[in-house]
Amino acid sequence: MALDLRGLPPTVQRALDALTGEVRTAGKREIGQGVLVSGVELATGSANSVAHNLGRKPKGWLVVSPQADARIWQSATPDATYLYLNASAAVTTALWVF
Repeated sequence: MALDLRGLPPTVQRALDALTGEVRTAGKREIGQGVLVSGVELATGSANSVAHNLGRKPKGWLVVSPQADARIWQSATPDATYLYLNASAAVTTALWVF
């Protein structure tokens, strides 16, 4: 159902226009151009190579929905194919790679 926005006060219309522009811009930023890598199983004691399927060297990554209490950190610089991660405990998680 579409909202009827006709007849709004000019200040409200300007605010809505600015918000609309920000939402459109956010989708074009690098973080919005990422991929979700699900079912990532990380072991402790050595670096884990995680294929990210981004098609380029990532700018960063975020942990999404870890299934255990674990610290996760980068053990080496990622390349166009893999992230290299360590974990303080065995954990299954998803990663947002951008």
